[in-house]
Amino acid sequence: MKTKELKKLDRSGGIQGSNESKNIIKLIPHIEKIIGDRDYELMISERPLPKDTNRKELADNDLIKVINITKRSGQPCIIVEKLKEPDIEYDIDIEDILGPNPTSQISRYDHIKDEIEKEKPIKIAITIPAYNEEDCIGKVISEIPRKIEGIDEIEIIVINDGSKDRTVEVAKEAGANTIVHFSKNKGLAMAFKEGLNAAIDSGADIIVNIDADGQYNATEIQKLIQPILDGKAEMVLGSRFAGTIEHMVPQKRWGNRLATLVVGWVAGMNVSDAQTGFRAFSREAAMRLFIHTGYTYTQEMIIQAVHKRLSIVEVPVEFRKRKNGGSRLISNVLKYAKHSAATLIRTYTYYNPLGTFSMIGGSLFLVGVLFGLRVLIHFITTGMVTPYLPTAVLSSGLAIIGFQIIVIGLIADMSHQNRHIMEEVLYRMRKASKPEEFNKRNQIITKEVLPLRT
Repeated sequence: MKTKELKKLDRSGGIQGSNESKNIIKLIPHIEKIIGDRDYELMISERPLPKDTNRKELADNDLIKVINITKRSGQPCIIVEKLKEPDIEYDIDIEDILGPNPTSQISRYDHIKDEIEKEKPIKIAITIPAYNEEDCIGKVISEIPRKIEGIDEIEIIVINDGSKDRTVEVAKEAGANTIVHFSKNKGLAMAFKEGLNAAIDSGADIIVNIDADGQYNATEIQKLIQPILDGKAEMVLGSRFAGTIEHMVPQKRWGNRLATLVVGWVAGMNVSDAQTGFRAFSREAAMRLFIHTGYTYTQEMIIQAVHKRLSIVEVPVEFRKRKNGGSRLISNVLKYAKHSAATLIRTYTYYNPLGTFSMIGGSLFLVGVLFGLRVLIHFITTGMVTPYLPTAVLSSGLAIIGFQIIVIGLIADMSHQNRHIMEEVLYRMRKASKPEEFNKRNQIITKEVLPLRT
């Protein structure tokens, strides 16, 4: 294929050029690192291959590289192959890279322009929500590796959730690069949310969240992000129950187990640790997730990710005993359980409103009909409703209420579709906006950027 016959990609994602669609292997989304915000013509290599070149091995390596690039970026790309070369049967499994529900299906391709190999530096942002953690946060930051394989730039972001002790000073001394301040304590969920926003604003390609209490081992960050670097996941959970647990009180252990089972049921995906505070996100995943709850944001994000078809992987991690004091994350088990149950029910209803309300309304309607059949049979045979008048009233009431609940489900389903559209609009705004525009979103949050330390 000649250069002039190649497809050209415009900014809207449309295809211009020749009609040789059989030469288009895949319109892969998310290739911002190559295309940026301008028109771009992606060309195949015209150089002849040496006779001893292993084309299968070369193609497999190229395909993995392209997938890794596209999953960390934000624009479409077109990949083409030569007509003169025979087809290649690839050894790699696409689902192993993209997950069980890939947003793109990729068949085969040959050689792509050398620009693909010129990736921009990969940046990781490590967010640490902290509230009165002066005794622990210094060690957490000092454990963070300053050199990570596959990463070119590391930024440590501490979210100071209205701490009244020396948390900020200790974090600065330990090497934090960015401090996000809250004027008052707003809770872990809000701290996590703003940490995620700050990481996106900083241009991070991968975002890692770790608790400030030192119970997770920050030296395991490399292991945590490896599935994202390999293109096998968009969200990675550090599972304590698949790894090693030095200490965890029984009520917390069983509470976590129960919550994880419920999350698995609601999300339709088996996970071993839905409560973990040690997790990693690709930039694309972080921009698509929106936190609406407080206590159980960790669970909600998993459910959201599954429904948005983001690939999730778990890796075993170490969970250590807290050295100073007790856990601040779940201080009241009963209160946490109550909020968890309410949030999980609400989240399930949100993602499947029609099914939820139809099940409830349909059950009431069916019971009402069954009660009404007895009254109807008696009326047909005797011409009277008595002595079943109370039953007739009850059956009518149940049937009416059941029907109304089904109608509510239809309305809720339409509302859910509207919310989905709003989230998509917010996602596009988040992706298109410049960092300085996001920094103006909340006046009570201040951001302090410190010199990078190596």
